[in-house]
Amino acid sequence: MSNSSVTAAPQSRMQALDGLRGFATILVLLGHGAASMGWPVLAGAPFFQGYRALVIFFALSGFLITSLMVRELNKTGRIALGAFYYRRAMRLIPAFAVFLVVVAILAANVSFISVSLRQWLSAALFINNYVSGPANAWWVGHSWSLAIEVQFLLIWPLILYFFGPKIALRVAAVVIVLGPIVRIGQYLLFESLRGNITVTFHTRVDSFLIGGAFALLLNDKRFRDQLVKWCLRLAIPATVFITLIEPYVAGIFKLHYYFPIGYTLDGVASGIIIVACLNGSKWVIKFFSFRAFTFVGINSYSTYLFQQLFINHFGPPPWNNAILGIALSVLAGFLGYQLIEKPFLKFSTRKKATNQSPPPLPGPAVPGDKTADVSDQTVTK
Repeated sequence: MSNSSVTAAPQSRMQALDGLRGFATILVLLGHGAASMGWPVLAGAPFFQGYRALVIFFALSGFLITSLMVRELNKTGRIALGAFYYRRAMRLIPAFAVFLVVVAILAANVSFISVSLRQWLSAALFINNYVSGPANAWWVGHSWSLAIEVQFLLIWPLILYFFGPKIALRVAAVVIVLGPIVRIGQYLLFESLRGNITVTFHTRVDSFLIGGAFALLLNDKRFRDQLVKWCLRLAIPATVFITLIEPYVAGIFKLHYYFPIGYTLDGVASGIIIVACLNGSKWVIKFFSFRAFTFVGINSYSTYLFQQLFINHFGPPPWNNAILGIALSVLAGFLGYQLIEKPFLKFSTRKKATNQSPPPLPGPAVPGDKTADVSDQTVTK
C-alpha cells in the first residue's frame, strides 16, 4: 500500500492537487464570465454553474489543514496553535489586504465601482457571509468564502487541540450528517434567509469537515488501508461525476439538489479524488496535472480575489469583455502570487527554519497557494 501521508506524497501527486484547485478556479472564472458578459446560453449551461467549485476548495482545505495538524500532533505530541494561526495569517491576509486597498482606491475614484463602508468592513473583518448577504456589493461579495474559511480556522483547530483526532472525527461526522438537515430546515422555516444558505458558515462548514474526515481516516491505522483501497477504486467514477455528471444533475434540480445532497456528494467526490491523487491513481493524477490546471491552481488565491475586478457579475465595465476579463484575472493571479504571496511565504519559511516550527499550512479554500512542494508550504480552497 502506498504511503498516504500528505508530506510524503511525490511531487506529481501534490501537483495533481494544485490541478484540482486550478480546475475549480477555472470553473469560477467561466461561470462568472458566462453569467456577466452577455453569454446567456453559456450562463444557463450546466457546466458553467460554479457551485461545485467552492465545495472542491472547501474539502481540499479541510483535508490538508487537518492532515498537517495531525502530522504535527503525531510528530511532536502537540499542536502549536500560536504558530498555526501565524502561518494562516501569513497565507490569507497579505493578498487580501492588497485587494481591499485596491478596491477602496477604485471605489473612491471610479464611477462604476460602488462599495459602501459597511460592505468593505464586513469583508475586511471576515463576516461578509453574515453581514452583507449574497446580493450585496459584487466587488467584495466573493469574500463570503474567505469568511467561512476563517471561521472554520477559528473553531476546527481548537477541537483538534483540546479533544484530539478521535473526538474531532466524531464531531465531523455529526456535522456532516446535520449539514443537509440544517440547510433544508433553514429553507423551509426561514423563507427570508433562503438566499443566505449558500454563503453562511453553519450551512456550508460540512464541506470543510468532509475533507477533514477523509484526512482523519487516512491518518488512522484502523481505516487507512480500506479508505485508500476504495478511493482508488472510485477515483475515476468520482472524477467523471464531478466534472461531467454533477453539473447536469445540478442544472436540472439546481439548489433543490445542492441543499439536501449535492454539497455532500460533491464533498465526498472531492475527498475520494484527493486521497486517490495522494496514493497513485494514475489516470486521475494525469488528468488533474494538466498544465493549465496546475498553473491556475498555483496562482488560484490571487486569481480568485482579483477576478472580481475584471469580471463584473452585474454588468461589465466599459473596458471589459468576457475573454479579456478572464485573461486579466489569470494575469492578476500570477502577479499576486509572485509579488505578494510568494514573498510572504518565503518570510514565513525562514521564520519556520529559525523556530523549527512545522511547515506553513496550505493556502485558503478560496483558492490559494502552491501545493506541489509540501516540504515548505503545502491545500486546500
